[in-house]
Amino acid sequence: MAYFKLVPRYSLSIPLFSLALFLLSTSYSAESNPRVAVIDFDRSGIKYTYLSQEMANLISNQLVNYSQFVVVERARLKNILNEIKLSSSGLVDSNQIVQIGNLTGAEYLLTGKILNANVDRRSFSGYGVKTIKETYQLGVSIRIVETQTGNIVFSDSQQAQQTLQDTKNQVSKNRVFIQLAEQLSSTFVENINRNNKLNANQKSLPSSISVQVQSVPSEADVEVDGVFYGNAGDTLSLPSGMHTVKISLPGYVPWEKKVLLRENLSIKAKLRKSAE
Repeated sequence: MAYFKLVPRYSLSIPLFSLALFLLSTSYSAESNPRVAVIDFDRSGIKYTYLSQEMANLISNQLVNYSQFVVVERARLKNILNEIKLSSSGLVDSNQIVQIGNLTGAEYLLTGKILNANVDRRSFSGYGVKTIKETYQLGVSIRIVETQTGNIVFSDSQQAQQTLQDTKNQVSKNRVFIQLAEQLSSTFVENINRNNKLNANQKSLPSSISVQVQSVPSEADVEVDGVFYGNAGDTLSLPSGMHTVKISLPGYVPWEKKVLLRENLSIKAKLRKSAE
């Protein structure tokens, strides 16, 4: 059964384009998994401002691939925010949260803050040799807000660090920070998936589902969370949800990934020969 949310009085003056988006977004089935909108993070006081958008993009992608949330498409969300002249920087008040929920059909709004993004560069000299050590630190916090009530239903804060030794060649600071952002986004989504309150609102999955698994070469062993389930080339009955899938064959480098196992999913792994 489709349902509609009431539009607050202040939103009646929005352009027809946004109204059309609202009508389309609220037509999905009430039986669908929860819908979440991810907006850019607060970047105030941070030198590397691109991390605000990068963290939002990475978490959106992680939620799409490794959670049971329906994620509002980021480009579409940006158009809606521009239409109603709302900030996309993560700084939104309770009225704006409700308005975003109404226009996107999202039950939840995910945002956060870049807490710190620092590079500590130190050089050491001795015996005619000069070495350089660079330590990159990135701290991020996130929160998930229920759009109908404005209540915070989930919050988390994480730090990541990477040290580079003897950096004689020019190292792209942006690339290192993006690697740290990827690490943090994975951690955040894992913690979100473990949250009982959010999981209670998600559509329950069957205990096992059918997955078509293929490998090149064929008939490689298929393991899920370290348990053998059969050989590639068959339709296997696997546990649903987020699991670590390993496809291996003697003499080849194993294929191993975290996968959200769903009904009628197809997995194809191309194995590389291991070095002699």
